[in-house]
Amino acid sequence: MLLTTDANILFALFNPRSFTRRFIILNRDVLELYSPKFAIEEIEKYKQVILEKFNLTEENFEIILSFIRSIIYFVDLEFYKERLIEAKRISPDIKDVEYFALALKLNCPIWSNDKVLKNQKTVKVLSTNELIEILGKD
Repeated sequence: MLLTTDANILFALFNPRSFTRRFIILNRDVLELYSPKFAIEEIEKYKQVILEKFNLTEENFEIILSFIRSIIYFVDLEFYKERLIEAKRISPDIKDVEYFALALKLNCPIWSNDKVLKNQKTVKVLSTNELIEILGKD
């Protein structure tokens, strides 16, 4: 299943007790995950917050970041920039425009637990619970 993955899903992967991380590992064979390249830059930007919030060592952070890079394709803006104008019109939050543009380019849903993103009718937004139902696994 092709999905554009937003930042709240990526940040959840740093939680040692993350159901999201377990879910991805269990469904690795059916999930094809994409995210804008700026999302990985956001992770780096908030590294210290992540380390503190999840009580991680630098080494653990780098291991998880390597895992994230191995399961998610991070895409340059150049790939989806022609969809930005449309994405700006439909995105309920200006911070999420690039996720919408990438989802429009890939013609796929966005995986996000942010309910605000559902406040539009153009791009399907699926929560983790909805994905569990669709894939029939937990």
